[in-house]
Amino acid sequence: MSIDEFQDLLDRLGDDVPGWPAAQRDAAEALLRTSPDAAARLEAARRMRAAFAATPSPAPAIGLADRIVWKAMTDEQSGRAAEQPEPGDKRLSGFGVSLPVIAILALLIMGFSTGLLFGASLPDDGMTAAGLPIDAAADVAAP
Repeated sequence: MSIDEFQDLLDRLGDDVPGWPAAQRDAAEALLRTSPDAAARLEAARRMRAAFAATPSPAPAIGLADRIVWKAMTDEQSGRAAEQPEPGDKRLSGFGVSLPVIAILALLIMGFSTGLLFGASLPDDGMTAAGLPIDAAADVAAP
């Protein structure tokens, strides 16, 4: 294995050489026994991973997700962006409707659709929806 191949594997597979696939691991371990350059690159990768692990990730700015969505909704033809919402605004600005209302409406539509699709496939067991036999329901309906 060459130094360039080792560096490529180090970049792709990380610095945990014992976790590499067997063929690459064996070649890398042989290279590490004979090459101070390979050992130095492995040590540099380990130091970099440790530095990243020690540095806390900053919290995202308040409203960042909203700003990203509104930026994506830019009218590309006119170059005009949609109106920016205030941070924490849970309304869809174009409709003036809150997200929970939209979620409830979507669930209602899904419920009605499911009833229409699967309601007609109920077994014909000779009973009405009220649990009466069909003959008895006809007697009740007849004057």
